Amino acid sequence: MIEWATLHTWQTDWDRPSQEAVDKRKKYFDRSPSLLRAQLVTMIHSVRTGHERLVSNYGFGLTDQLEHDSSVASTPHLDRLLEIAQRRLRSPYVHDQVWFEAISMFDQAVSLLLIEHDEPMERIGTTMAQLIDLMGEELFVPGYERADLYAYHDPKRDYMVARGNVGINQPLNRPHMRLRKVELNCRKVRGDGIAFLHHRLKKPFTAWLKIQRQLQEGLVDDPFEVSDRCGLMIVSPTMEGVKAFADNTLTFMRDHGAVVTEPLRANYDVNVALDRKNTESSKDYKLAKARVFWDDQEIELQFLTFADYFSSLRALSDMNHELYKLNQAIRYFFPLLWPTSRFRVDWTNPSVRRMLRAWKIAQLGWAIKEQD
Repeated sequence: MIEWATLHTWQTDWDRPSQEAVDKRKKYFDRSPSLLRAQLVTMIHSVRTGHERLVSNYGFGLTDQLEHDSSVASTPHLDRLLEIAQRRLRSPYVHDQVWFEAISMFDQAVSLLLIEHDEPMERIGTTMAQLIDLMGEELFVPGYERADLYAYHDPKRDYMVARGNVGINQPLNRPHMRLRKVELNCRKVRGDGIAFLHHRLKKPFTAWLKIQRQLQEGLVDDPFEVSDRCGLMIVSPTMEGVKAFADNTLTFMRDHGAVVTEPLRANYDVNVALDRKNTESSKDYKLAKARVFWDDQEIELQFLTFADYFSSLRALSDMNHELYKLNQAIRYFFPLLWPTSRFRVDWTNPSVRRMLRAWKIAQLGWAIKEQD
């Protein structure tokens, strides 16, 4: 299997058309067994799907301008991508953008295959399913409870939801706030209360994006390691419930053979981001987090209140997860995959950021006119 260092070096070819770049990729492909080639077809599809979701979710106002060349977007085979790239070397009429798209898509497909080889999605999904089943047997009462959640967003605080402003199965009297009602399938906690479970599984393309961010930031020892591909978020009504369930969950995990690789940490009572190595992480996003190694898999566990959960979904502050991912896309991913030199979008232009943020706010359901 190819090494990450080689793939990282290959990225320098994206902006430099050359026969050497084609030849070394063709050599890799020709030596690959037939099974690997078949898997690479699936990976090309995953790359395209990842690109489409990245644009539709965070670059919606630029959908047409960021569309791939039809010849690159339609081919299902890696050797065909190399043929398309080769045209740039044979004809002055083939645009450099075609070279960039064909060569970069080839490399991304190979990268996704390496990620899938090292940590298959099937294994991640199976581990998560087994963990949820085991929790269902010991931490929860059998069955579900359909709960009506009334979340009151404060327009004066970027539409964040304060603790005490979430009604469970009954509305509250908050006349100056914006109500969002949500129905969730919750689990009944043994003893008392409810909890909502949200799985967080990073697919290969999302893991590759994180690798690219880590390479650009240079803040971690091994930028090619993504240790949070398997995650579970557990949401409770109150802070007391969060703390109690976090402690119970870690005890439960240890009892079932888990090794705690990162002790429980929280930022409930401090005004700093929990993930200090992530420059985009918000100090307003309050949670507790731990990591365990169980069933031959690293698992990240997050614990937070319904108020903080709904704020992360709908608030307009930097604790909103969609706005957080938009910032990452503009800062790291769009310039990498749709560089200004090829697609003529200046990602450093404040007006571009304002436009994309306005689109995202509209998707979140708020009618807000932001100041220039």
